[in-house]
Amino acid sequence: MTQLLSKKEFQVLMQVASLEKFTNTELAKAISLDTSNTLKIVQKFAQYGFANVVDKKKKSVIYEVSSEVFVLYKNKYYVSNKTQTTRKVLTKRQKNIVKLLRKNKQSSIQEVAAALEVSYSTAKKDIEVLVNKEQLQKTKNGRKWVYFPT
Repeated sequence: MTQLLSKKEFQVLMQVASLEKFTNTELAKAISLDTSNTLKIVQKFAQYGFANVVDKKKKSVIYEVSSEVFVLYKNKYYVSNKTQTTRKVLTKRQKNIVKLLRKNKQSSIQEVAAALEVSYSTAKKDIEVLVNKEQLQKTKNGRKWVYFPT
C-alpha cells in the first residue's frame, strides 16, 4: 500500500474491516465521530480503493470493504503520516527457526525442536506464530506437517 493514513484514519479503517458493509452514518456511530468527518475519511478510503460503493440510496451510500483492507487487517500493518512499517518483529528463537529452515529447506516440528533443543510445544508455538506472520508455509507430508520458509 503506497497511500499513507493518519492514526485516526487507520483506526477507522480497522473498524471498517470489522463491518464488511457499512453506511457513513453507521460508521460514524461506531467510531463516535460526526458524519461530516466520517464522510471525508470514507471518501478517502473509496479513492484509495479500500471501500467500494455497493448501493446508492436516497440518503445513504452503502460501502463494501475491499479485500486489500482484510489483508491489511490480518497482517496488522501500522500506517502513520511519516512511515509505513509492518509489525513482524521476531524473537531470537523465531529468527533461529527461520535460519534453520532456510538452511534445511524444510523441517518438521520435531526436527526444529531437536535442532534448537527446545520442547515440542515451544517449537510448535513459535512455528505457528511464524506461519501467521507469513514467514513460513506448511504442507502435509504423509502424516505430519512440514514447514519451509516463504
